[in-house]
Amino acid sequence: TGLIQPGSLYETKYRVRLTSGLAPTRAVDRIKAAFPSAGWESKTRDRAAPGAERFVQRMGQFLLLVGLSALVIAGIGVGNGVSSYLAARRQSIAALKVLGATSGMIARVYLIQIVVVAGIGILAGLIAGAAAVPLIVALAGDVLPVAPSFAVQPVPLLLAAAYGMVIALAFTAPALVEAGSVPAVVLLRGNAGQRRVPLHRTLPWVAGGGLALVALALLTAEQPGLSAGFLAAVAAVLLLLAGFGWVIRIAAARLPRARQPLLRLAVAALHRPGARTGTLVVALGLGLTLFVLLAAIRTSIDANIARTVPQRAPALFALDVPPQREAEFRRTVAEAARKPVVTTVPAMRGTITGYATTRVADLKTLPEGAWALRGERGLTYA
Repeated sequence: TGLIQPGSLYETKYRVRLTSGLAPTRAVDRIKAAFPSAGWESKTRDRAAPGAERFVQRMGQFLLLVGLSALVIAGIGVGNGVSSYLAARRQSIAALKVLGATSGMIARVYLIQIVVVAGIGILAGLIAGAAAVPLIVALAGDVLPVAPSFAVQPVPLLLAAAYGMVIALAFTAPALVEAGSVPAVVLLRGNAGQRRVPLHRTLPWVAGGGLALVALALLTAEQPGLSAGFLAAVAAVLLLLAGFGWVIRIAAARLPRARQPLLRLAVAALHRPGARTGTLVVALGLGLTLFVLLAAIRTSIDANIARTVPQRAPALFALDVPPQREAEFRRTVAEAARKPVVTTVPAMRGTITGYATTRVADLKTLPEGAWALRGERGLTYA
């Protein structure tokens, strides 16, 4: 074509065939070590499309938040379900205590039941999740740009099972401690809700379950910082909602006695002994908060994609076309494409020699993030 002239900018690409057993990243490191000042740009098959990789990373962050949100909401539901179940078994627990069962024995009995039920539910979930993959491939396989394949991945399945079991144990620990700590005489009277379990008995179990969940999330997450920030925010919201539930109970107890029986009973149910006001406030508030968070994140991702990807984008870029050969370039494009739309923009290219009062040549090392100071930069002008 004659487009490559002295001073023209062009790229030369080489595809390197590696020997068997040599990792691409290791080969890149060896090339950079052998030619430290070459200025080559290397791409491996793991980073062949950086733009697509960034999109996948953002979607991974979104799915990570979705997964953690689902786990927290499910944990609250499991905890409430176990509390209701143990409340219904109050007479049985009292009978066991009268017959000599210790608090630890009762807690272990119901812990075994919870583990068995949770294990059955986890196994059913793993089977359903693994079976859904080939179904999705069969339904949407033709839509994807690459041919998908199905393979059972044991590590993600085991990780999902571990998450499920840790969530089940962490959120049911307070109910188990409460069931084993209340004396039999209180249970037989039917007013177990009037007796509060000491904090020093429930706090170690709750803290242990929470630490186990945090450790599992951070050790297995590809982005520990994002996971840690999300879990810290969830903990703060939990404390805030728990305090709000306590305020509601105190306020309901101090309200004047209503004349209407229905309203009086409704207000009394908010602060009566054993009322689940705080639990309901935490469950509903946290669920709504997480749903709003996910909706906001999705809206942000959609807006980012809409801003980044233009409605009409060029199909091909051609750089360094000499002005005197523009007509020849247009004829070449017209012969190769059908009804092409060619838009030319004048451009200049050069290196940044300095900024403010600093000369780039005087810098021993470039500042972090100063990628524009490396090599030549192109500027368009009207």
